[in-house]
Amino acid sequence: MKDAVEDMTLTLSSRYEVDCGRLPSGPSSVGRYQIRGVLGTGAMGVVYRAHDPDLGRAVAIKLVRDTRASLSSQVRLLREAQAMARLRHPNVVPIFDVGEVDGAVFVAMPLLEGGTLRRWLCDGSRPLDAILDRFIAAGRGLAAAHAAGLVHRDFKPDNVLLGTDGEIYVADFGLARLANDDLVPDASADPLAPGLLTQTGAVLGTPPYMAPEQLRNQPIDARADQFSFCVALWEGIYGTRPFPDPPTDIDRPLRARFDAIAAGPPPPHRDHTSSIARILVRGLAVDPDSRWPSMQALLEEIITHRGHRRWRRRLAAGLGGIGLAAAIVAFAWLQSLGPVRLFHPVPSTERGDLENAASQSPPSDALALDATHGVRAVAVPDGQRWARPPAGASPGICPRGMVRVPAGRFRMGSPDGAGGPDEHPTHQVTLSAYCIDKTEVTVKAYLACVADKGCPPALFSEASEDYGPEDLRRHSQFCNRSDRPDHPINCVDWNQAAAYCQWAGGRLPTEAEWEYAARGSDERTYPWGNDAPSPQHLNVYGTTDGYDTTSPVGSFPDGASPFGALDMAGNVWEWTADWYGPYSEAPVTDPRGPIYGTRRVLRGAGWMNLAPDVSRAAFRNWGEPIVRVNTLGFRCARTE
Repeated sequence: MKDAVEDMTLTLSSRYEVDCGRLPSGPSSVGRYQIRGVLGTGAMGVVYRAHDPDLGRAVAIKLVRDTRASLSSQVRLLREAQAMARLRHPNVVPIFDVGEVDGAVFVAMPLLEGGTLRRWLCDGSRPLDAILDRFIAAGRGLAAAHAAGLVHRDFKPDNVLLGTDGEIYVADFGLARLANDDLVPDASADPLAPGLLTQTGAVLGTPPYMAPEQLRNQPIDARADQFSFCVALWEGIYGTRPFPDPPTDIDRPLRARFDAIAAGPPPPHRDHTSSIARILVRGLAVDPDSRWPSMQALLEEIITHRGHRRWRRRLAAGLGGIGLAAAIVAFAWLQSLGPVRLFHPVPSTERGDLENAASQSPPSDALALDATHGVRAVAVPDGQRWARPPAGASPGICPRGMVRVPAGRFRMGSPDGAGGPDEHPTHQVTLSAYCIDKTEVTVKAYLACVADKGCPPALFSEASEDYGPEDLRRHSQFCNRSDRPDHPINCVDWNQAAAYCQWAGGRLPTEAEWEYAARGSDERTYPWGNDAPSPQHLNVYGTTDGYDTTSPVGSFPDGASPFGALDMAGNVWEWTADWYGPYSEAPVTDPRGPIYGTRRVLRGAGWMNLAPDVSRAAFRNWGEPIVRVNTLGFRCARTE
């Protein structure tokens, strides 16, 4: 039975592991394609190496192998062709041709010579970053499928193919279905009953990677693929799947597998990957509602984790540019780092007493955090810590220093005749409730994170390809330092901003969350309404507002947004979580921007801006993630 389970889908690869002595010889041709050999076999058919004489290229041909007893296989192959034809993405195997020959359905695809992701993992010990890079690429292919309304239903390392140059492709969409087109389960059947795996079409997929709702043959959506992805990535990192396989000689293997999932994965055995394990554990939740909101949300968390790791290595390898003394200090800080933490630790105080503990005065030798950001203090010599109330402890109430933005709907972008081209088309956005910082993160708060080893050091210098060395030195004098503790931290790149928010128990806001928090649902032009900007509303270029550069956060209460957020226009531009890209006119729910890109969205205008146009709540700007400038900072958000 186990062999049958592992062979429920067909793997396309020139390095597919097969018993060469048992492979069928195959036809000499399929349509115009000349068969040159067999690549692999599976339950659904055979994959051949072939030559396309019309275009003079090598291809892979997938063919149902026994047309007399494989009507369901033909339907699945046609479904795969249709599913893949809906997708045009660099991480999804493209489809060249589909046809029928002598009653047999075939699909022509690129011949990928790099093998499967499983074989790559098995060929030797792989660095963690290399594993993450390949899974992130595969995850982008899955996210693209979800965006097209498709659920893969059988994601695993065997169904991810590699090109000769290391390109990553998600393949084998033979079980894919439209997200709103799931089969209605047979209520009279017990999906976990003995012998179910032997019933044709009862449970489709590969059980070791299947989400619990899929094991139960219940309707599924993209969150089932997220579960499978997390199983596969856990296996790639730790060398074993998170849930043990049931014995092969029991009557109810699916029941045993479901029980193993319900018990949760074991703790990871490699300390330096404990934070990535926390990310995966959420994606492995039994309840789909407890997983990440989307595949893209999961990928953003993994990318943030990877970026933090890479930043640590770059800091160790490239400190020469910040001066010898600074390099020695920064390197000593790097050496003192333990494993990167995903969440800021909470004190040993009972969770129910956190608010009471937070109201007490922290020890005199503690480095106090800016109260506007909700964390009371950081590590002190005896190891005591102070933290925000745990997420979810008080539904509908945000931590101190944040404002609550209730669930709602708004028109994102600018109407016809207004705004820049990238602000169109306007489109309806529905958002779940969330919390967002009332003000921008301050110098004091960021330096406390550095002291707690949760953030990269603030280098107090600019980094931009737009400036020469002299300009960089001149502009760097306006980077806020410890003598301006209540001013916004600036001169920080995207990874530094993301690291702080992660340390503080939150994340960077999405572009949609930022705009909604700034303007609400009444389509106002500015956070405060439709009145033209004035020195009472915001800090922009000039001296009429009372500040030559940045101002202390929260200095302009008249510029508050409908939800009470301050400084959402002026002072500093703000990093968001999203990659910069064009809008779609289709309605969206909790969007997270493009799946990948080269530039991150910036919002909010800065102290050096003069034109009122850039202060509009819908105005979009962008920056490369490595940029550090004195007009750029950030604020954090967190899911309620």
